Amino acid sequence: MSAISEEAWRITLTVILEELDEPQYKKMLLFLSEIPKRVKTKSREEMPQLIIEHYGVETSIHRINEVMDQIPRKDAAVQDRLRPFVDKLKNTQQKTGERHFVDEHMCELIQRVSNIGPILDELLQEQVIQQEAYDRIRALPNSQDKMRELYSGPVRAGTASRDAFYRILQNHEKMLTEDLRR
Repeated sequence: MSAISEEAWRITLTVILEELDEPQYKKMLLFLSEIPKRVKTKSREEMPQLIIEHYGVETSIHRINEVMDQIPRKDAAVQDRLRPFVDKLKNTQQKTGERHFVDEHMCELIQRVSNIGPILDELLQEQVIQQEAYDRIRALPNSQDKMRELYSGPVRAGTASRDAFYRILQNHEKMLTEDLRR
């Protein structure tokens, strides 16, 4: 169970979404690519609960933080509301010694990820990696070397890059990530 109140986060997320103008709201929905399109047709008032149901409290905080950077909405109206949840989540993870999925399963992921091309494409598209790193990694001879190179740089960049990598892994290596979660 999360140390962060789901109710408090839902209320805050509702306020954050109200701060977005229509183009920003549509952009946010576009960036939340893991949520099915049929769900995205729900009203703006319903979206906070649907986002939390889809991602869970902690991951939804990470995703909304990433998306607000991408839109971009780095202004105080959004960030002052979002930052306490991001900070509390980081503090909770540090206190519990909780390791990120991609760190915990590094060896298995290096050995078992086979669909690396589309993963690299999305990492480049989401600006987790730059073109130079993309080209260098693509030139490596096999999937294991490519994964090792990802782990030696871009994936180590921080929580946001790990979260993006994990989300992309879920899209392209769904069965593997489910197997590792067991």
